[in-house]
Amino acid sequence: MKKNSSTTQFLFLALSVSIGHVVSALKGHKEALLVIDVQNCFLPGGSLNVEGGERIIPIINQLRERFEVVAFTRDWHPKHHISFASHHEGMKVFDEITLQYDKDGNLCSDPSRKTSNITEKDCSEDEIEHTVKQQVFVDHCIMDTPDSALSQELVKQKNDIVVNKGSNPEVDSYSAFFNNGGFEKTELEALLDEKQVGKVYVVGIALDFCVFWSAKDAQKLGYETIVIKDATKGIFQESMDHAVEEMTKQGIQILTSESVLGSGKEEL
Repeated sequence: MKKNSSTTQFLFLALSVSIGHVVSALKGHKEALLVIDVQNCFLPGGSLNVEGGERIIPIINQLRERFEVVAFTRDWHPKHHISFASHHEGMKVFDEITLQYDKDGNLCSDPSRKTSNITEKDCSEDEIEHTVKQQVFVDHCIMDTPDSALSQELVKQKNDIVVNKGSNPEVDSYSAFFNNGGFEKTELEALLDEKQVGKVYVVGIALDFCVFWSAKDAQKLGYETIVIKDATKGIFQESMDHAVEEMTKQGIQILTSESVLGSGKEEL
């Protein structure tokens, strides 16, 4: 018997909503501030300066006063990293490449892509499990260097969570929760769950990259997710607009710091 497509779509939507409610119910009751990649590398004088990034730090410091749980993430790359344009012959900063991985997360070689200092595996078509679009950048946020350190202007406390991402040389991690292929997790979800967090407010750099992907994954994992837009900075206006549109479609709230610090809920 042929299924009615509208009925099928309704049932799928209802099941998705139901699963979402179940996942959300399993999360805790506390709120957390997620501060994404406010590091020297993305600030004036850094290797990948995001214009105006320093101006959000006073807002973040003010916001953190209302949160019991605060988590900082750091882009934490080895000096030879797949996201660096310097390791791709003929590639310019912000060019896009396609990367493929096997089921174990090993990077598959590509004859059309000439890379240096990156380990690659010869994969058959059947072995390819993950395909990832990746933009390439200047060498940035090299682990254990002053460039990768959190800004000294940030207010930090000894019980804050600090999570590193992007340390696997073969795959990048825009998200604070997963790598770009989705086959490796950071410890952030476990640490937030340990502290009984169920709602996250996301701020930091860059709105159109790591803030965007972190917020989307937080929502997928069952956290009620809010992005505080004036406590973020992005790189490209077009991709920032796209990020806000996509997050809104997925049910992520876009608020102002004034609305969070005050009693209102002013949406952008």
